[in-house]
Amino acid sequence: MNQRVQVLKTIEEFLYECCLLIVFYPWYLLRIIFLPAETLREYRDRFEAGEGDDLVVSPPIFLMITAAVAALVFPWVDFGNRTLFLQFAKLFSADATLGRIVATLIPVLVQAIISALLVEWRTPGGVTRHSFQLPLFLSVLVASVLLIVMIAVSLLINAANPAEITAAGAIGGIVVLVVGIGWFINAQSRVFELIAGTGRLTGVGLSLLAAGINEVLVTLLLPQG
Repeated sequence: MNQRVQVLKTIEEFLYECCLLIVFYPWYLLRIIFLPAETLREYRDRFEAGEGDDLVVSPPIFLMITAAVAALVFPWVDFGNRTLFLQFAKLFSADATLGRIVATLIPVLVQAIISALLVEWRTPGGVTRHSFQLPLFLSVLVASVLLIVMIAVSLLINAANPAEITAAGAIGGIVVLVVGIGWFINAQSRVFELIAGTGRLTGVGLSLLAAGINEVLVTLLLPQG
């Protein structure tokens, strides 16, 4: 009897967590897009106060939900899924859907890891398991929005049917891409400012360096299939 009650409580907690994610994921998404500095500062303060685990939507869960939505709802969007990304994904599952999700996660995680390593490089004390978590989680939040940018650009340029692209869509896609890159540089520079204490120009430079390293790795080491 006690075992059945425990199972029911587990199911109840799971359903409650799912409801919380449905309610709060859009809220977190809007906050990180429109209030990146405030959102990143709030998470840093809660993390340093030992309250990072109390967030309804943690950065890793935020990334996984975003990647799942991107891969399932917009399967035609090219998120940089190079041949090796897809081969690596096949190691986890023969299922094509799960493979797309894993392949979508990889380039975003690479970007976040590179940014976090640069933050640690600028922070005295060296890299430790605990010190690496905060810059990685903040960089994951920032990098996750790149998936949203790619989806918006894909919809504007009608990537599902490239032959039907319009001039307005092409211009809109370019504008969204430029704004998205600017947003990323600004938000990632905030991470360097909040944790490493860099100035704005140094933060921007390090953000550009992180993006450049990621692009070089993807382009040279993981060519398109």
